Amino acid sequence: MYIVEKINRTRKVLKELLENEWDVSLINDLSIKELEIMYENANTNIHESTGCNITLEHKKIKEHKLHVLYYNFPELNRGGTKINKTCCDKLIGLYKDSDDDEDGIFEKEDSLLVIIVDPMSETIEKGIEDMYLQNTELILKEGLRESIEEKRVSLGLDKSYFRNIQMFHIDRLTINMTKHELVPKHIKINTEKEQNALLNKLGITKNMMPVILRTDAIGKYLRIVPGDIVEIHRISQQTGISKYYRVCK
Repeated sequence: MYIVEKINRTRKVLKELLENEWDVSLINDLSIKELEIMYENANTNIHESTGCNITLEHKKIKEHKLHVLYYNFPELNRGGTKINKTCCDKLIGLYKDSDDDEDGIFEKEDSLLVIIVDPMSETIEKGIEDMYLQNTELILKEGLRESIEEKRVSLGLDKSYFRNIQMFHIDRLTINMTKHELVPKHIKINTEKEQNALLNKLGITKNMMPVILRTDAIGKYLRIVPGDIVEIHRISQQTGISKYYRVCK
């Protein structure tokens, strides 16, 4: 499939996956020709230069941004630079180290959704998870901007919600797997109020729940972080809908 056609499909899937939490109004329906123009105008074969990149605002915390990066994509009809273990260092380098940092382009709380054209190697997957853990440690150490922290507390979100990063091979986002008839419905429960209400209702603690990893296929689609609870709806002809719960660790 032509690379711009794949990008077009991912835009539609991302709009469906992200619309509950993020303002996806910027993800407009475009023709293949319009996407080609966007792609070529800004693509200089440098890792963050693809013209189809998107920055979304969080619906409830406007200061929090999600940057969708078509990372290291090639110029049209040419091969791209291979993804290697240095890509995580390059991604970290996109963040501002301080308010005076003129090289960084992302705020410290911003989250990333990175899309690549190369297969995801175990080395890259481990690198991304190590980067996420470093991000979490940094946020816990330095804290969030005051305006974000106030809204985070009022919403009951954990600090690990911020500076989240997930990486996908592009083919994983050309089809919305969550809408497949064989995939049960998954709902992310990540606010303190909702989680406490659920745990009180079930009479259990998080430690008593089976685990779902943020690296699991559905976990990546939901962009879950440690501490999130996922409600799973399984359908049976005999019993109808049964709800199961897993906690992200």
